[in-house]
Amino acid sequence: MGLGLLWCLACYREPELNLDPAETLVLVHANPWNTLDPRFVTDAMGAKISGLVYEPLYRVERMDGEPEAVLATGIRRLPGDEPRYRVSLRPGVRFHDGGALDCHDVVFTYRSILDPAVGSPFQGGYARKWRGVSCGPTESEVDFRLAEDYAHLVTDLALGIVPAPAPSSAAAGSPGEPVSTWIGTGPFRFVSAQGEHRALLERF
Repeated sequence: MGLGLLWCLACYREPELNLDPAETLVLVHANPWNTLDPRFVTDAMGAKISGLVYEPLYRVERMDGEPEAVLATGIRRLPGDEPRYRVSLRPGVRFHDGGALDCHDVVFTYRSILDPAVGSPFQGGYARKWRGVSCGPTESEVDFRLAEDYAHLVTDLALGIVPAPAPSSAAAGSPGEPVSTWIGTGPFRFVSAQGEHRALLERF
């Protein structure tokens, strides 16, 4: 059994990349591919590559700890006793397939995370703090209903946004979905998986 496993490991070879080295950045993933979908990525390298394909509402990576607005232009607490926050979206953002980003994509992303049937590993953490997410008065605004106010809300808005499925199609949910659905708004577009450990991304 052990010898068989060693033989299998020895016989696998990653395919050659016939690309111009002066125009190519190669990222080699330590583990076989599972998903780049930010709703399911949990390993550090997968998150790094996913972050090139998908963009979040906010990014918290600066040395001073201050959040950077990416797909959002601002956030404010709405009046009333119930803790509700409204995020305004950056206008003119498009997905790699040409579709325009709006509130429905943000709502789909976070509702699928909150839905236990979808199986996101982040479901429990969000469900404890959030009561729901919906479009605001316009398609460029998203409302978040919380169980209670908490200081680090913006850090929970740092997951990449995926496009909402067309009304006529089945809602994509599992990490095993076809790689053609890895469509974001990030600086790189996913082209293909190269073997079991490489991804080919194209500048967007």
